[in-house]
Amino acid sequence: MRPPIFVYEPNDLDVFESVEAAERYIEPIDVKNDEFTFFDSEGRVLNASVVIDTKGIERTVIDDTEDQFNKSELKRILVDFLMYLGYSESELSGLQLSQLVCESLKYQTR
Repeated sequence: MRPPIFVYEPNDLDVFESVEAAERYIEPIDVKNDEFTFFDSEGRVLNASVVIDTKGIERTVIDDTEDQFNKSELKRILVDFLMYLGYSESELSGLQLSQLVCESLKYQTR
């Protein structure tokens, strides 16, 4: 699993610098309701689950999958996200996934 981590809900995208940041931010109830799709920077589809820690508190855990990728979907999501933020289609059309990932890091969820 290679950061950044992308958490996609139709019409919304959160960008996290690390898995730990995404796990702290995403509420367990949203994971239970299967509201998000999770990706790493290479387009790997990630799994999210809810665990109960030693204090009985639910928390989100994100794990990688066995090489399940959807690079084209992540690229489409990133292009849509950046266009929403004011980028033009011509600015983005020739960019590779890695370049879109780098550009999206400017808009990390804190």
